[in-house]
Amino acid sequence: MAGDINREQHSLLRSDWRAYLKEGLGTTDNDRKLRERIRDRVVTGLYDVAILNQYARDDDIKQIFGRLSNDLTENTEQSDIVNGEDRELPETHFVAASALVSLAWRGLRECGIDRDRIFNQVVVRSIERAEADYQGVPHGRIESDISLSKLETHGDVEEMDPIDKWKRGLGLTGEDLRTLHNRVSDHPEVETTSGEDIGELIDEYLVKGDGRSD
Repeated sequence: MAGDINREQHSLLRSDWRAYLKEGLGTTDNDRKLRERIRDRVVTGLYDVAILNQYARDDDIKQIFGRLSNDLTENTEQSDIVNGEDRELPETHFVAASALVSLAWRGLRECGIDRDRIFNQVVVRSIERAEADYQGVPHGRIESDISLSKLETHGDVEEMDPIDKWKRGLGLTGEDLRTLHNRVSDHPEVETTSGEDIGELIDEYLVKGDGRSD
């Protein structure tokens, strides 16, 4: 069971390292040595992930991503990385998986690698190979039309239209939510919002149609 795991023994980062990262990185010789130890540990972990992806059994991988992580949702030391809305997700590690992808993207970009090259050689190729493994077919049998059609920097988030915030998974204010609710209610194809999942209605009638009228 997840609750029986000795986190200090099995964790990629020791508890004092996690606390150190959260508090901010110093510049002394001891700080630099500690940061190097953390980096070395994480590099090893990344290659362990590669080995796990290549050799682990399907049922093991399924259980890794299907089991409820009590530490992620209940442990006060780690709960700050989980948004309130993410706490309601089913027993899958959406937050941690998203962070792993983000970390890889940031790391490769920091190394000066062009974003299109990362997207095509890492993101797209990884998805196609993973889907082939999932379906049990040889690599190269999966065809996709995934493209990086837009990746641009926007201005102040507070000035963004609520529907743009919604599509990007950004935090919404109460006023943003009221605006989106009103837009859904006013949509000509929506008869009522009573008893309906407002999120599904937003996706169906505003995101697909990019509805912005107030």
